[in-house]
Amino acid sequence: MNANLIAKKIKHFREEKKVSQLDFSKNIGINKNQYNKYERGVNAYSVDVICKIALIYPDLDMNWLFSNKDFSFFEFETQNYRKAKTETPEIQKIIQSQSEDLKKDKEVLTKAIDGLYSDKKRLLDEIIELKKQLEILEMDKNDLRSQIVELKEDKRRLLEQVDELKKEMAGMEKRQTGS
Repeated sequence: MNANLIAKKIKHFREEKKVSQLDFSKNIGINKNQYNKYERGVNAYSVDVICKIALIYPDLDMNWLFSNKDFSFFEFETQNYRKAKTETPEIQKIIQSQSEDLKKDKEVLTKAIDGLYSDKKRLLDEIIELKKQLEILEMDKNDLRSQIVELKEDKRRLLEQVDELKKEMAGMEKRQTGS
């Protein structure tokens, strides 16, 4: 394969795409001077650079690039592609139908998302309310603990009083029986 023919084809492709040398070189990750040398045929394209071009510009037909076919084949294919893309009524109907389907899908998804946001807000409100109730229950629990401590202290004092009363009664009984 003639390296100069590949260079001419890539240049033709770039010009057809209306991409400047600077933009094309940036897109494929090389400097403009290096690209200029490739395009003029001073240097042959490396496999790496051809691979980068193929990745960045998938519409560049590699079969055509490496074939001995001239530019008229490329121009014929490009014109057919443009014509098929824009002028075929069946394709336009399909595109229109898909566009309408996408609009309907977007509406359905938008409503679903709105519903999810509403559910999220409702759930967050419920969580906030439950947190408030939990705080109240924690305060009630703490109050009950304090009351239990107080009741235990009251019980201890009452038991002490009962013990004292028992002792007094025992002392009174001794005095009554002893006298």
